[in-house]
Amino acid sequence: MSATSQIEFDRRSSRIIKKSKLMKGGAVHSVRKDGLIVRRPRRATGLPWRGLLRVGLALWVFKVAAVLNLGLSDYQDRNAALAEGELAERLAAFVMQADPITVVAVDKVQALSAAMAQLERVALF
Repeated sequence: MSATSQIEFDRRSSRIIKKSKLMKGGAVHSVRKDGLIVRRPRRATGLPWRGLLRVGLALWVFKVAAVLNLGLSDYQDRNAALAEGELAERLAAFVMQADPITVVAVDKVQALSAAMAQLERVALF
């Protein structure tokens, strides 16, 4: 195989692989003027929902960990102090406020931690 045909093959191969990866996100079928049915990759949606969900979940886990580490009253005191700051600090305080789901999750983790500590004490004797 000559160098030019190898380069053309590599280009075609990488183009096919790229199109195949794009097709995993969905495809649109259309009929060309000559009657051939062609598959094209579906266009990307406006927002990356999966990424936003992951960021939100990571933020929530961070909130739970912060409440577990500081305690609920100290966490709320620090959040209140943060709410008295500039615009960015007030926005962060709004996002980081202890909502009911976070408090329930903290209670569940603390109960699980207490149960694990009890099991450790029983296992030691």
